[in-house]
Amino acid sequence: MVEYIGIPLGNQHSKEKLPPLSYFLFYGPEGSGKTLMIRALAYETNAMVVDLSKDYLEKNSGELLKVMYMAFTVAKEFQPAIIFFDEMEQLFPGKGAGKKKKSTGLAKVKKILFDMKKSPRLDKQMDRVVVIGCTNKPWEGSSADFKKFFDKKIYFPFPNYATRLKIFSDLIKKKGVHLPNNFPLSTLAYITEGYTPRSVRTLFCPTY
Repeated sequence: MVEYIGIPLGNQHSKEKLPPLSYFLFYGPEGSGKTLMIRALAYETNAMVVDLSKDYLEKNSGELLKVMYMAFTVAKEFQPAIIFFDEMEQLFPGKGAGKKKKSTGLAKVKKILFDMKKSPRLDKQMDRVVVIGCTNKPWEGSSADFKKFFDKKIYFPFPNYATRLKIFSDLIKKKGVHLPNNFPLSTLAYITEGYTPRSVRTLFCPTY
């Protein structure tokens, strides 16, 4: 994450030494930290985030080309920038999702994105711009399109035992709760295998 996205966004000369990767797919279970990672990258690199998520694109489905071109142009002019697409499986749907794709008004998104990636005018001098797509249902998307469009795919897994223990510890401290030294915090971490960070926060600290 640091090598392929953080450093190139933060340093305009870094791509001379690093692989020229600009298109990334974040995939993993819902609540595993994909969107949070984008916020962290934007904060650490002082990057602007251009959010082109599905709901926004659907509202502007009649002017998709204009909206997308403006987004890429703005990102190019105000680098560093992250262009963010959520629910990528609906923008690059698999074979069984053809009818659903047409009903959402997003049928042209895939072609526009591929055309923009190939456009010399947009690609020129975009060293500090990255495009990140997120999905928690990669099996519903087209694996062929994912492979062609994205330079690198990054998996966000369920947290392991040590990570869950740290999540519980941090959440409890931030809530200002003082637990006895013999409180079985490790038990909570053990029984929550398969929980995402969001699930832990929602179930055990709903008001946090």
